[in-house]
Amino acid sequence: MAKNPNDVAFVSPFGIARYPHLDVADTRFDEEGKFKLGVILDAEDADAFEALCLKVFAEAFPKNKSKNVNIPLKEDDDGNRYIVASSKYRPKVYNGKKAPVEGVGGGSKLRIAGVLHPYDKGANKGVTIYLYDVQVTKLIASGQGGAMDVVADEDDDTEVSQDEQDSIDI
Repeated sequence: MAKNPNDVAFVSPFGIARYPHLDVADTRFDEEGKFKLGVILDAEDADAFEALCLKVFAEAFPKNKSKNVNIPLKEDDDGNRYIVASSKYRPKVYNGKKAPVEGVGGGSKLRIAGVLHPYDKGANKGVTIYLYDVQVTKLIASGQGGAMDVVADEDDDTEVSQDEQDSIDI
């Protein structure tokens, strides 16, 4: 999978899909379009992913001691940390039995596989992801709502709508 000697193949932990565009490329900010998604991680997994990215960068550029390294991990206004991954090419999306899956919406439980690619181009340095595969274990179909609409704590006594009950465990 990795072509550059500094590239590192990886599989993310399972997380919650954030604004996935896996069936049709998103052309909002790029005329050619990109297939993309965010994967919301719990705090422990986010810390481990951040450490992995920084390690990949440090091993690729041992003389670069910069503290300002871009990594594909962001934080939203609610404090959720998520991996940002995109590709010009449509990733393979499948379930645990390797059957193709379409219509992945926000709130789906999934993980991604690809390559972490370190780069150092003057002031622009960091690690990016080349996205290849997505494995879905709980499908929330597109249009059924986002992660906050569907995912609830087990102790939460809030009623769940029929649309939310129609989510499919794969």
